[in-house]
Amino acid sequence: MPFKSKSGLFGVASFWSQKEDGAVAIMFALCLPVFLALAAFSYDMGVQSYARTKMEYAADATALAVARYDPANATTFGANIFKANFTQGFFGINVTPNISISTDGTNITVTASSTMPTLMSPFLTTKKLTVKAKSVVQTALTSLEVVMVLDVTGSMADSNKIGNLRTAANQFLSILFGQDTVSPTTRVSIVPFVASVNVGSGYTTWLSDPTTALLTSQGGQFPKGQPWRGCVGARASPYEETESPPSTAKWPTYFTPTTYVNASSKNDNDWTVDASGNVVIKTTSVPTVGPNRSCGPAIQPLTNKLSPLRTLVNSLQPINGGGTFNNLGLAWGWRTISPLWKGLWNGGIDPLDYGTSNNRKVLVLETDGDNQWFDDARPPATGDPTAYGYGSTYATRLGLGKLGGATTISAAKTKIDNLVATMCTNIKNKGIEIYTVTFLVSNASTQSLYRNCASKPSNYYNITSSPNIVTAFNDIANKIKTIRIIE
Repeated sequence: MPFKSKSGLFGVASFWSQKEDGAVAIMFALCLPVFLALAAFSYDMGVQSYARTKMEYAADATALAVARYDPANATTFGANIFKANFTQGFFGINVTPNISISTDGTNITVTASSTMPTLMSPFLTTKKLTVKAKSVVQTALTSLEVVMVLDVTGSMADSNKIGNLRTAANQFLSILFGQDTVSPTTRVSIVPFVASVNVGSGYTTWLSDPTTALLTSQGGQFPKGQPWRGCVGARASPYEETESPPSTAKWPTYFTPTTYVNASSKNDNDWTVDASGNVVIKTTSVPTVGPNRSCGPAIQPLTNKLSPLRTLVNSLQPINGGGTFNNLGLAWGWRTISPLWKGLWNGGIDPLDYGTSNNRKVLVLETDGDNQWFDDARPPATGDPTAYGYGSTYATRLGLGKLGGATTISAAKTKIDNLVATMCTNIKNKGIEIYTVTFLVSNASTQSLYRNCASKPSNYYNITSSPNIVTAFNDIANKIKTIRIIE
């Protein structure tokens, strides 16, 4: 067979190699625009996805901020929040969000849409891509009923507790109301308590002895110019532990001469001085004297108006005398949001029925001490009154039978603690959520009582530094005013 030289074979290989290189070059040239388009497409899609994520985050942040802080100025406030979270000019994107609030105030909607330049533009007729985002935030409830039950006993004067409580309560209201002065969805009541609760002087029909509240200048045991302020005694069990209205059982009037002028004690004097001569003046400020001794400020029934709530909070002062009865505060707090009391609170908003859709009932209790029955009376003085009566000595007072026949201070405390536990259970059984705050309370059993009173452990706050009550109230308010992203 003929012999073929190597050079001939190499020549053939070289020939075909050159042909293949040319084909590859041609194919590469033909595919290069496709490769570039795919690369540009991938880049553009990545940028669009990233920009959309950033825009969605900004929309969520805007909706949440508007819902929580400033619904009244949604457009301006929201635009500033959006721009803080989505820098203008980001990948060539400039956008102004559209912010709207539903007519019932429960939904905040933020939409944003813009276009971005693309690397694909040389290959497509569409020169830009659309980037858009939407966020809808819903307040968890369409309505909210909250009662603040506040201890204003004399010990609240220590460590500026009363001042910090006023600050805390005001900030609490600010969070719940936002920028509203009249809220379409939030209703709040306030129940200050001492050794009794002041329901207001306009409710004489609730009293078992209403005529005593009217004896002002007509004579009798009550002096001119000293009408009944509105404090009531405690009903007998089992009514005092329930939400039952006055039609079921009425309250005795808390209106009595508290200490006689000619007493061996140098405590609070009555409303007059019976003789001239040397008079011992107690310099401690006592805002309640005479037949209304230890009667604190009146309840503010449910209202959606911020002004009367702030007025009451700013007026709170420590009230000396009588002791601390958290069970009474709980009872009257419950009654301000109980549907059984519809139509009974003059000027107040009627509470909604239990189980009303999208309505939440919340009770917040603040106290700075153990439950106690206390006064410094000595015979022949009758001492300071409480909702459970008064007597000339501890023994006779505690033996009146209104606290289960307790005859010692410790037995009275145990009885009141048991009443508190019963009240907490009864209230929670109605679906009312309870938050409790103990204020500079070191007693472990007292802490346990109110921890168990709260609806869950995280609803209990033990404040060990007076200013920290502000943080606790802020946290509670933010928990109550829950908002969530639904779209």
